[in-house]
Amino acid sequence: MPDKTETGTLLISMPEIAELAGVQRPVVTNWRRRHRDFPPSAGGHASAPWRRLGTEHMLDR
Repeated sequence: MPDKTETGTLLISMPEIAELAGVQRPVVTNWRRRHRDFPPSAGGHASAPWRRLGTEHMLDR
């Protein structure tokens, strides 16, 4: 079952973001560092998971 926040928001990890995008995980790290509009993590630090919906919107661009 996917991870969720207390409010029910689905969360996604960096390896899962990479899998969705069809890239390796280091590519996601580069995106996070290079693109100011990369969604912030749900926990406020790089190792915390991201909100799945915001991340999917970013990948759709």
